[in-house]
Amino acid sequence: MPSTAANDSRLTISALHRLPRPDGAYLQRLRREWGDFLKGFGWSHFLILTAREASSPGRLLSRFMVYVRSLERIAQCRIGWFVAVEESNSGWGHLHALTAGTEHLTVARLDRQWRHGFTRIRQYDPTRRGCHYVVKEISSDERHHDWFDISLPR
Repeated sequence: MPSTAANDSRLTISALHRLPRPDGAYLQRLRREWGDFLKGFGWSHFLILTAREASSPGRLLSRFMVYVRSLERIAQCRIGWFVAVEESNSGWGHLHALTAGTEHLTVARLDRQWRHGFTRIRQYDPTRRGCHYVVKEISSDERHHDWFDISLPR
């Protein structure tokens, strides 16, 4: 699963990977373990970000990266994040994300920075299972890749 670069203190997982489509029990365990792994970090916000027009998963992830960079400029610090694309058959996918290092930014500020569609942003509450929600679609559809990326907080 996760791998580290030799000279990089951040843990990074490739945005593109293809998993074999195993049985339901394996998928439940995979998602539970991902969610449990993500619970180990100090997340600040839970985000759902949409696009005004149909967008490919790659385009959504690219827009998310621009969004994170804009937040880093405002916050003047590095921001940790996990993001996953939930695709739909109509092409209207959306993003589920967690951010760390944004606790001093208001929900309104995070909302204003996403200029591509609608948002639903909340302060992260570990009792609401957000870490499990963001991974709920990993390996769910054999017709699609899993599209996700991560840059863990330090």
